[in-house]
Amino acid sequence: MYQVSCSAFVNNLSGKEYWEAAQVNAQKDIYFIIRYCSEVAGMDTEHYRILFRGQVYDLAFIDNMRYQNRILKLWASLMKR
Repeated sequence: MYQVSCSAFVNNLSGKEYWEAAQVNAQKDIYFIIRYCSEVAGMDTEHYRILFRGQVYDLAFIDNMRYQNRILKLWASLMKR
């Protein structure tokens, strides 16, 4: 298992994002914004999870914002146990 620890801005979905998620009963969605670095360059939604405040989140989508390799926005859903 490969583990990366980094600082992140974390926020719940809001506005249009929240209502789109609510349509599919995915109100437990959250997003994380992190800096791009070599440790996360190969990150994918299949092999990586996020541990935040003792809860595990599945990655739904990784957005390399503006394709500049500077900031990643990680869309995640609370994992069902």
